[in-house]
Formats: sequence, structure tokens, C-alpha cells
Amino acid sequence: MSAAPVSTAPRRPTQKDIAALAGVHYSIVCRALQHHPAIPAVTRERVQKIAEEIGYRPDPALSALAAYRSSLRPPAFQGQLAWLCSTDAGVKWSQIDVYREYMRSAAAQAARHGYNLLDYDLDSPSMTPQRLASIMQARNVRGILICPQPQRHATIDLPWENFSAVTLGHALTRPHLHVVSANHYHSTRCIFQKLRQLGYRRIGLAVPGEFNLRVGGDFLAAYLLEQQSLPEKARLKPFLDPSTPLRSRFAAWLKANKPDALISTSYYYPPYLAQLGVKIPDDLGVAILFRRVPHDDFAGIDQNPQQTAIVATNILVSMIQRNECGIAASAQHIRVEGTWVDGFSVRQVGPPV
Repeated sequence: MSAAPVSTAPRRPTQKDIAALAGVHYSIVCRALQHHPAIPAVTRERVQKIAEEIGYRPDPALSALAAYRSSLRPPAFQGQLAWLCSTDAGVKWSQIDVYREYMRSAAAQAARHGYNLLDYDLDSPSMTPQRLASIMQARNVRGILICPQPQRHATIDLPWENFSAVTLGHALTRPHLHVVSANHYHSTRCIFQKLRQLGYRRIGLAVPGEFNLRVGGDFLAAYLLEQQSLPEKARLKPFLDPSTPLRSRFAAWLKANKPDALISTSYYYPPYLAQLGVKIPDDLGVAILFRRVPHDDFAGIDQNPQQTAIVATNILVSMIQRNECGIAASAQHIRVEGTWVDGFSVRQVGPPV
């Protein structure tokens, strides 16, 4: 009977090997490799250097097993997360439907991970960034989810090295954090293509210029790209008025361009159309870039704010678990796609274009 062959494959380095070389307990190695702040920086760096030198890599099977076991346990209380907002000109975030939906969905998802999500307002009376940071640290806030800011080019000065942070929306300019937002570029293209399927041939875009800038120009960029699929005579000049559009200018644009369908918002333009005697959808089809939460009768895009908030919360919790604090060297931008929803404001006007 022949002897079983002896494996010549090299043995995978383990955390116990690192512990022996570093002269520490293997539990310290585990936390040091996770960048845990309870481990002194000198020890973390020494352990990580040894791990790199001996070629240590986590075992994916064991990591998957540990994650599975964790998923079976009810979430234990982990700590506090902050919902950080700014009240602007007396308009609180909770007065905006989509922001309330962000907060509600984020709080529910945070609870699934064992966290409470608490509301903090940068513009509360007598509040300063330094005082707010002290309050959050005293309450053991480990992560910050930043509500979309009321104005573009917003900046928030906090000791970011003490927190993990993710922002919703594009308005925060500094610091440059990980961003989760609706995919407005995809939404615009989706609407344009849907309108073509319904037979519309002269498709216009009307949005406040400020709205377009807040989303990084995605509305305009997607619209201009889709315009290239139309004959040149059917390509319309977009209407990008200031943040508060003037009805007279919109009326002049409408008369000059004669669209048979309009990509727009449920703010400003539908009331203008009614005042101008334009019937929706008999005279003009209208599709909305972001349908209002919780309900909007217009056809258009459901931005899926619930999923956007869930994704942002999951990213924030994973950052906390990896002890990733401070401003990322290379910020990520995650875009969550919305979905088309039929409504009264469009109809089939002919064969697909």
C-alpha cells in the first residue's frame, strides 16, 4: 500500500505567526490589522509591517464564515451615529419630503446594525463646529451621515480625524468625503428614451439652472447626449433659468421651441403651464426628473431615496468597522439608480421614434 503524497504547498501565514514575531497576543494582531484605535499606533504599524513582510492575507473562507455567524446574531448596541444637517433661511431639513425619507430609512438601517441615528443641526443657536464635535464625541458618536446641504459649495469644519463620514448629495464641497447620491444622469437618459418610446419627437428640458449645478451638471450632460440621437431639426435648446425661473422667459422659450414633451421638475413649470393654458398631456407630455416623496401623479423617476439612504448607511457602518476615520485620500461616489414610474402626464402619441 503506497503512502499518501505529502503536500508541498507552502503554509498560509496566520495571525498567530504574526503574534509570535511581534511578541504580542494574537487578539492584538486581529485588532491591529483592523486599524482599531484602542491599539497604540506604534503597535499597529509594527504588526502591519510584519504581516506584509511574511505575506499574510486573510483567509476568505474564514472571513465569510465569521460574517455569516455575525449575521445570525441579533445586533448588539454598537453606539451612536449622527445625522448632520444645516438649517438654512428657516427651512429645516425635516420640511423636505425626500430628506425626511433619507433620515427615516437611514435610521432604520442603522438600527439593523445596532446603531442609533441622532439629529444634529450645525445652525442651532450658539452652536459652533468645535462645540458640536465635543458633544458628538461625548455621546460616543462614531460616524456621521451628512444630510444634503441647502446651498452649493457648502463647507463643514470638524475634526474629521475622529469620525467616519459619508455625505448624501453633491452640495458639500469641503471636506471631500465619500458621496452617495441618486443617479441623475441615468434618470435623465431614462426619461428621454422612454419619451421616444411613447412617440414624442421634440423633447425639451426645462430645469432651474441651480438644480442642474447642484447635481454636477448631470441633467444637461445627459440631455445633450440623448439629443444626438435625434435629427438635428428636432434638437431643442435646453431651458436653464436661474433658481427661481421667470414665467415670461419660460413662455418665450416654449413658444420658440414648440416641444411636444418636456423633461422637467414638478416645481415651477407645471404651474406655469397651467397658467399659460397648456394642457398636460393633451398639448404637452411632461416627465419629472424626481417625483416627490411620498406621492406624485406625474410620470417620471422615483429616485429611490430609501435605497440611497440604506447604501449610505451600510458604507458608513463598514467604515466604522474598519476604523476608517478622517478624509479619504480618494473619495468614492456611489450613485443609486432610480426607476421609471408611469403617470397621467404622458401618453402614447405615436410609434416609437
